[in-house]
Amino acid sequence: MSMIQFENVTKTYGDGTTAVDGLSFEVKAGETLTLVGPSGCGKTTTMKMINALIPATEGTISIDGVSIDDCDTIELRRSIGYVVQEIGLLDHMTVAENIGIVPDLLGWDDDRIENRVDELLELIELPLESGKQYPSELSGGQRQRVGVARALAANPQVLLMDEPFGALDPITRDSLQDEFLEIQSELDVTIVFVTHDIDEALKMGDKVAVMRNGDIVQCDTPKTILSDPATEFVSNFVGEDQHFKHLSTVSVADVMTEETDPLDAPSVQPTEDLKQVAQIFLGSDQDALPVVQNGTRVGTVTRGQVKVVVDGDQSLGGKGVAQNV
Repeated sequence: MSMIQFENVTKTYGDGTTAVDGLSFEVKAGETLTLVGPSGCGKTTTMKMINALIPATEGTISIDGVSIDDCDTIELRRSIGYVVQEIGLLDHMTVAENIGIVPDLLGWDDDRIENRVDELLELIELPLESGKQYPSELSGGQRQRVGVARALAANPQVLLMDEPFGALDPITRDSLQDEFLEIQSELDVTIVFVTHDIDEALKMGDKVAVMRNGDIVQCDTPKTILSDPATEFVSNFVGEDQHFKHLSTVSVADVMTEETDPLDAPSVQPTEDLKQVAQIFLGSDQDALPVVQNGTRVGTVTRGQVKVVVDGDQSLGGKGVAQNV
């Protein structure tokens, strides 16, 4: 079932610039669609038309079968979670107050808001005491977690994420991507995720829509984008190291065994992708890594399993990373 549907949507500005041109696509319920492309391709405009921050010039945008033109704009925006790169937390309000903004606007009682804030702090793995802190007392990564929690506070069916991890350092960004993927597995929410980073798009999306000049050039699974790019533009945008990027579409949980023999090696989580695991193997002489979830050993991932993933994909030639891992 489609949760979000675009039908021949166009956005033309007053100066005649067409940012989005006759766009049609759908996002199924519970699916994550990443929109990726160069600057000016229309990806952010497309996302902002979903919650009517930018009005469409032509065409129809529907959420759960209802045209947004038939919805009250304020109610529409309150029903959709929204996470941006700049986070947008209010510095004069505590973490708990920031998370509870939309539920408060929706008229939730204080006990319900407090319980929801506690649930979300636990979900994003921040101590309950942090609810009393102010954003300035948190790290960048913690503030971004709070931004995600605030977007989820009112249990939205749809979550929009506009380069949410783009301002973070690479290590924190990778960590938060993994954490969000784990959180996402516990939620029933449809996500549109905008990024300029093809690696992030491939990692975070069930489907990836590559955009250019206000239109979608290709919308497919990450594996298909890598193995069968529809045009030269898509191939060039993905880049030459497609064999290595392919590893980002496979998680540790997809390949690990249940073996739990003791290992003196760095641990990984089930939600981490094999690209991260390959980097560990490339930088060490380890042949196996323990897989740990919530402090408990749940399995093992091996150097050989990483090789099998690459060698088993004939479209990637079975070369490159597999020779060196």
